[in-house]
Parts: sequence; structure tokens; C-alpha cells
Amino acid sequence: LVTECMQWLFGIPHTLQLDAIIITCWIILNAICVACGLQKGVRIASDVRSYLSFLMLGWVFIVSGASFIMNYFTDSVGMLLMYLPRMLFYTDPIAKGGFPQGWTVFYWAWWVIYAIQMSIFLARISRGRTVRELCFGMVLGLTASTWILWTVLGSNTLLLIDKNIINIPNLIEQYGVA
Repeated sequence: LVTECMQWLFGIPHTLQLDAIIITCWIILNAICVACGLQKGVRIASDVRSYLSFLMLGWVFIVSGASFIMNYFTDSVGMLLMYLPRMLFYTDPIAKGGFPQGWTVFYWAWWVIYAIQMSIFLARISRGRTVRELCFGMVLGLTASTWILWTVLGSNTLLLIDKNIINIPNLIEQYGVA
């Protein structure tokens, strides 16, 4: 997958040597993490992954058209504020399709199942922080980062569709939805 992306982005041909280089880099990174011990090694792997994610997101933001992304973000916030009351209180009383009720049950059940695992994980990585700091960090930090991620990647995808660089209906017809 990585070599296919490199071929598509940079024109580097997908060869056995490129596969070997990428696998070797991956092995070296993991070996460094293991050699540093569990605590420090996991931190190194997490930091590298975070920096690469920020680098990729920044690259997409700059290359794809920052003005379109900012305009799309502003429009999306306006649409959210305009339609939020309808989305919050929609129960489908006429058609009685059951989607809002089923989705709510599914969503709550999903979080009930993961509540114990998530609370243990969050408690372990949040030593030294108060419950208030943890809650604000989870709600505000994760919401903001998710919003930024979907704004940049979603608007980039819409821009590619609008410029006829990507033909989504053709891709779905050719490869299916999965």
C-alpha cells in the first residue's frame, strides 16, 4: 500500500527494492522502539505517528487549496448551526422508518461496551491529571482534532470530485462500495 501511494504521488515505480526499503525502515523503527523499552518505545512510536499525521494533514491542507477548505469549513459550521435543532429532535414520526431510534440504541450500546476498556486505558495514560482535565481534554481536544481532520480530508475529497479528478460513481461501479 505504501509503495502504491509513493508510485501515485511521486512517480516512483513499485519495485521489489522499494518494498525492501520500506519494510527495512519499518523494521528499524520497531526495533528502536523495542530496544528503548516498553514505556519509552511506545512513546517514540506514538510521537513518530503523530508527527507524520500532522505532516500529512498539513501537506493536504496546503496542496489541495487552503481557501476552499476554509470556505467549506465556514459553510459547514453555518449548516451545522442551522440544522442542529432538527437533527437533535428528529424522530421520523411520519414514515416511522426507525432509523433515528435504531441508530441511537446502536451508538449508546457501542459506548457502553467500550466504556470499561476506554476508562482503564484513559486512566493509565492520564496519570497526574485531574478528572476535570481529562474530561475537558477528551471532549474539547478530540472533538476539535476530529473536526479539523474531517474538514481537511472531506473538503479535499469534494474539491477533487468537483474538479473531475476523482469520479466516485465510476469507482463505486468498478470496485463496489466496500
